Amino acid sequence: MPRFTLIYILGLHFFVSPVLCQTAIAQIDSVNQIQYQFIVSHLEESVTIFEENVKYARENNYLFGEAVALDKLGLALRVSGEYVKADQAILKAATIFEELEDYDKLSLVYGGYGYGLKRRNIKSANKYMKMGISIAEKYNLIQNLTSLYDNYGVLKQLEEKADSAFYYYSKALKLKRSLKDSVGIPYSLNKLAEMFAAQGQFNKAFEHLAESDSIRNKEKGDFGRTENLVHYADIYRSMQDFDTAIEYYKQALEKGKILNHPYLVQYSYQQIAELYELTGKYSDALTNQKQYMEYKENELNAEMNKKIAELEIAYETEKKDRQLSEKNLALKHKSLQLISAFLLILLICIIFYFIYRNNKIKMKHEQNKLKLQNQKKQVELQQRLTIEKLQLSSELHDNIGSNLTFMINSLDNLVNIGDVKHLNKKLNNITVFGRESIDDLRNSIWALKQDDGDTKLLVLKIQELKQKLGKVFNKPEIVVNDLIKNIIPINSTTMLNLFRIIQEGLQNAIKHAQANCITLTLSETQKNICITVKDDGIGIDQKTLKFGNGLTNIKNRCKNLNGNFSISSSPHGTTLSINIPQKNSTYAVLDGLSQEQ
Repeated sequence: MPRFTLIYILGLHFFVSPVLCQTAIAQIDSVNQIQYQFIVSHLEESVTIFEENVKYARENNYLFGEAVALDKLGLALRVSGEYVKADQAILKAATIFEELEDYDKLSLVYGGYGYGLKRRNIKSANKYMKMGISIAEKYNLIQNLTSLYDNYGVLKQLEEKADSAFYYYSKALKLKRSLKDSVGIPYSLNKLAEMFAAQGQFNKAFEHLAESDSIRNKEKGDFGRTENLVHYADIYRSMQDFDTAIEYYKQALEKGKILNHPYLVQYSYQQIAELYELTGKYSDALTNQKQYMEYKENELNAEMNKKIAELEIAYETEKKDRQLSEKNLALKHKSLQLISAFLLILLICIIFYFIYRNNKIKMKHEQNKLKLQNQKKQVELQQRLTIEKLQLSSELHDNIGSNLTFMINSLDNLVNIGDVKHLNKKLNNITVFGRESIDDLRNSIWALKQDDGDTKLLVLKIQELKQKLGKVFNKPEIVVNDLIKNIIPINSTTMLNLFRIIQEGLQNAIKHAQANCITLTLSETQKNICITVKDDGIGIDQKTLKFGNGLTNIKNRCKNLNGNFSISSSPHGTTLSINIPQKNSTYAVLDGLSQEQ
């Protein structure tokens, strides 16, 4: 083959290959970004995902991507209880990272492998944990040290070395706070809570666990919250509050089954069985002990420990063989360097030209994409403003406009009234109606100004309405119960609608219920804001119930907020129930789609 043809073929291969592999590498890296919380909450799915990603990385000769995928696969397999497969994957990942001299990843893999051995072989667990910590400290890998210190503290706790465990947990928590690590902080807080409980300092234990709860309640997966249930149960057991401890273990047990977390399920069964035995409920204790034994049988036996040792020996042997191969390969590379130098320079020039051209096209594409996104946001903003204007005009027309029309008609009718006493009475009525109209206008303006409003501001306005109604009506008594613990943001449109719904509900009850007491309750669920107006009046016959203006207004306003409205009644009183999705407090409706303000 002519030399020129050979150069052309090699050049074409190196010119095209980076482009073909670029998309594959991006896909592999994207899958490897899946976080710990998702993996432990979706074990079967995660095993399948990372097995495919390992295979795909090997097909594309992407060593780094293969190693990361193997490490993630090892985590999913270990939590699933498939320890031998997990060890094989993790040790293979360590081999690749060491070959690539990626000490950041290598320290984490060693630490993770050591942590996974903690209940099977504590000696090997300490060995690999120390290797991981040593590498991280040598290269000042602060982020890695947060998890390594935490996990090493667990090993010290298992060895009943409380002072050492407390030292490493505190050290890890200090680093995490400096990094504002919301994922890692709860782990360290839980371990310190466990230590305080063991020392009988239960108040400190609950303080640390409460802080952990406040962070984990924001997580997407259920694994962290389930783990916290076990910690609460452990503390209540230490306090000799066995009934409360059993309830927490049962909650953790059910969630552990859903998450397919064998160790958590096994541990919960064991603790429940022991507590039932301590409280004399031997039948329940026997049932839970049988369940515990079924899970216990899945743990590694002595043969599995032998396999682990064999894997470690194979790993060390492979490492030595690889070092010999690398030396032989280095000698071969030296003999090829002179031949490939010219080709390498030429290919580098071609590659750089293509990368430059590709980046230029990509940059132009990103600019066009940003331009389209900005145009879309402007259109959405205009739509939102249009809807706000329509709602404002509707509010003014329906309330203030109708009130003014009534007043004008009333004034026109005064012309034909000859009786001065009757005329004064009519004028007084129009004056009262005018003041009410001004109050309605002020309430509308107040609500529409609340761009950054929330439920607490709404409750203050309701208290103000309660006082005004109390001055006019001596009876019934109005009681306001605010059961909303979280501060929920509310936009101006939602604020106005909610206030009008409550105002209409209270006025209807005052006018028609003949009640002694009206109770307004505001509460929340995970997704909804809930409002109930309950009176102890004469009730209404729901079979003959007709929706007048008041109930129709409430129903329409609920519909505008994508909420629902119901009414129930008995001879002992009537209850209005309104449920509004929380997302409507920060979202506006645009052409039937929810868009975040």
